[in-house]
Amino acid sequence: GTKPFKDSDKETVFQRIRETKYIPARKMNSTIPKKVDLIVKKCLERNPKNRYEDVKALIADIEECLGIQKSNHTADLILKYLDNEALISPSIAYSEIELDNSFFKRIKWALVLGFLCSLGIGFSAGYFAKIKHSAESNFYPTAKSILQKKGSTVKNR
Repeated sequence: GTKPFKDSDKETVFQRIRETKYIPARKMNSTIPKKVDLIVKKCLERNPKNRYEDVKALIADIEECLGIQKSNHTADLILKYLDNEALISPSIAYSEIELDNSFFKRIKWALVLGFLCSLGIGFSAGYFAKIKHSAESNFYPTAKSILQKKGSTVKNR
């Protein structure tokens, strides 16, 4: 493109923009479609009431000019994703996928429950082993404790 004004001073450029009449794009280049020229003209209107209300309106006109059909972008993405999934594994039906997911959920919880039970059994076994060991040490007296009760002195080696 070319600059509309060759001045380098910003104030002069802005003054010329305010005062100069808009030259339609089609006059500068006749190959520009009329719809595009109208969109540009509406964007450059001096009176804000004659411009686009918002960007959505501008985009709608551009899409119409390009021949793009309006669609729900999110829905299109979801459908595209599902189509790709069907291409990757077309033999699996959706109901089978749901069954597989529920099976894996059950297995996951069974493994978690089994792990927790193993921990509980391990802690219980350790606790009872400790109690049994302390009971046995109190039940079977050591030679040192027997001799001390009889009044003999035992020398530590």
